Amino acid sequence: MRLDYESQTREFDAVWEQRYQSPFILESWTDNDWSKGRTKYLTFLIKINDQSIKKQVTIVQEKLAEYRCIDPFPLDYLHLTVKEIGLFLVEEKIADDEITRAELGLLIDKAGKIIKQYESFEINLERLNNFKAVVCVEGHDGGVIREINKNLGEKLRLKSLIHDPVFLPHMSITQYKSTEDYQELIQYLEKERDTSIGTLIVDNVELVTAHLPISGKYPRIEILEEFPLKH
Repeated sequence: MRLDYESQTREFDAVWEQRYQSPFILESWTDNDWSKGRTKYLTFLIKINDQSIKKQVTIVQEKLAEYRCIDPFPLDYLHLTVKEIGLFLVEEKIADDEITRAELGLLIDKAGKIIKQYESFEINLERLNNFKAVVCVEGHDGGVIREINKNLGEKLRLKSLIHDPVFLPHMSITQYKSTEDYQELIQYLEKERDTSIGTLIVDNVELVTAHLPISGKYPRIEILEEFPLKH
């Protein structure tokens, strides 16, 4: 595929232009019309294990945490989403947005055949952005992750989620817990927008269960399957 960093940068800039909109504050991960109390949400993602990147994220998070509206994510949660499957893992399927462990095995086999076609690639984690529900670091890869997102969705016949067509890879580093001093935070982000976190070599995509917290603040990620990319 032809990498297109310029178009990707323009799309990130378009999101940045909306930075003054009110933040979305998640009241509960499970008490809503989406999860309906279910907790095992399936997602393809790239787990952040690079210690130098985690160190840089920590430095940024410490500055952001000075603002009352900010709630930093734990380092173990750091990732780049590749494709939300839109399904909950259950023992007995009673809804269209659920999948059993028996069905999951077939999905894993098909996903492996799709993902193994891609070669390992670099993604530059640079520039802070406001994605309404989170402060994130932009992921500049020229469009590779979006291509994988598209192929997984089409070939696995997954439900198309509202953000899939305009999917932009990013690493969320904080969520919002209030609107206090939100405008001051945005002004800080404007000054620190060009922050660079580092370059990540992606050689693996993981299928995970995001265990949504019933009473806690952050999902716990459990890796179900690892899909290596070509070297």
